[in-house]
Amino acid sequence: MAANTGVSLCLKTGTGTLSGTLTGTILSFSGSVTISGVTYSKAESGVVLTATRRSGDNLTAGDSAPFTVNVGAASQLAFTQQPGGSSVTGGVLPTQPKVTVQDTGGNTVTGSSASIVLSVTSGIGTAGGTLICSGTGTNGTTFTASSGVATATGCKIDKAGTGYKLHATSGTLTAADSSVFNVATADTTTTITNSVALATSSVVGSAYAVNYSVTVNPPGGGTPTGNVTVSDGTASCVGTVAAGTCGLTSTTVAKH
Repeated sequence: MAANTGVSLCLKTGTGTLSGTLTGTILSFSGSVTISGVTYSKAESGVVLTATRRSGDNLTAGDSAPFTVNVGAASQLAFTQQPGGSSVTGGVLPTQPKVTVQDTGGNTVTGSSASIVLSVTSGIGTAGGTLICSGTGTNGTTFTASSGVATATGCKIDKAGTGYKLHATSGTLTAADSSVFNVATADTTTTITNSVALATSSVVGSAYAVNYSVTVNPPGGGTPTGNVTVSDGTASCVGTVAAGTCGLTSTTVAKH
C-alpha cells in the first residue's frame, strides 16, 4: 500500500457486544496491522468480525473466519433470581434467591463450585433484621454453587421492614446486592385457653387469671412478642405474649 490506511472492526455475526480497541492503521508498505485490546461480551461460537477501510488506500472489506469465544475466569457474582414475593415476618421468602458466578462479561462460569455467603445488606431495610436460611454456616446462609449457580433454600427474615436487600459474597469475587424487597408483619391469632373454667369460677370484684395463647398464622413464622389486652367489655387486663396470662377483675355480672 502506498499510504497509511486506517481500518476499523465491527461485529458481523454474534449476539454479544464488541468493544475495546476497534481501530488501527496499516502503515504504508507494511500490509497488515495487529489490533490489540478487542473484547467480546458473550461466550459463544460462530463469531465473525468485519474489517473495513476508514482512510487511506481503497480496500475491500474483509471478514474473519468464524471463531469461538470461551467463558473467562470467575470475576463476579450476580443475583439471577431476585428474592422476595409476598414475604411476611419469619415466613420463607416465596421467591428464593439464586446467585450466579460470572466472568467479566456476565457469562456463567459453569465450572465454578464457589461457596457463596448471603446476608442482609448493611444499612438497608429495617435495622436488626436477620437472614436465616437452610444452607450451612452461620444461620444457614452459605450455599455451594453447582455449575456456577447457587440456589438458596429456606431463606427468611425475622423482622418486618421495608427496603431490604440481600448481599452475596464469595472470596475475592466482586460481591452483589439483590433488588429491594419488603417483609410484612405476620398475622397472629389469639385464643383464650381457659374460657370454660372462667364461665363457672369468675367472681365480681375478684381478680382471676385469664390464660391465652398467641400463634403466628401461615405463612409467617417465628415467636410472636408484645402485649395482649383481654377485656370483658368493661374491665381489661394486659399481659405479655410470653406470660400467657393476665389477671382480670370484672366489675359487672354477666347476663344470661
